[in-house]
Amino acid sequence: MKAIENCIADVRAGLVSHRLMFNDSKTEFLIIGSWQQLSKVTIASIKVGDCEIQPLKHVRNLGTWFDNHMSMNTHIGKVCSKAFRGLYNIRQIRKYLPAESTKCLIHAFVTSHLDYYNPLLYKLPQYQCDRLLKVLNAAARVTCLIQKFAHITPALRELHWLPVKFRVELKVALLVFKTLNGLAPQYLSDLLVVKPRTR
Repeated sequence: MKAIENCIADVRAGLVSHRLMFNDSKTEFLIIGSWQQLSKVTIASIKVGDCEIQPLKHVRNLGTWFDNHMSMNTHIGKVCSKAFRGLYNIRQIRKYLPAESTKCLIHAFVTSHLDYYNPLLYKLPQYQCDRLLKVLNAAARVTCLIQKFAHITPALRELHWLPVKFRVELKVALLVFKTLNGLAPQYLSDLLVVKPRTR
């Protein structure tokens, strides 16, 4: 624990020396591991400047929620909540909107939340993807004015919307393509090593 506190003190000193703000009381930290690993950890707090900071169950970083098991449960819950709130508001005014305006609103307030940092959801269990798929299906129903129990697949095809699992895979594939072709930041290119072709 002393090593962690020393590291934080060095980072803090570096930020202060460059005249960057560092609010000790707003600092958060998370201990990540499996149930068994976390049961062995006994860190009650870490000293940051003049403050004692306790570990949290989940933290937010750049709009993404991370939990201490990296299950992404918190993140998916927050995304679904935010998207359904946007859907509810759009549904209230849907009868006054043309189809194109509805698509723009759905993209701005619903599908953009599903796509934000979604490569973090790669290889998540199916039940997690199903939670996000419910949001996507509800958005398609509002956009195309489809009844609750009507078949949704034709509407998704008409809208050219991929299911959540494939949206994630497409984003990962696009990121890898850009990285391999020099269209991504250098730090990403440094992480990928192309395996030479063999017979």
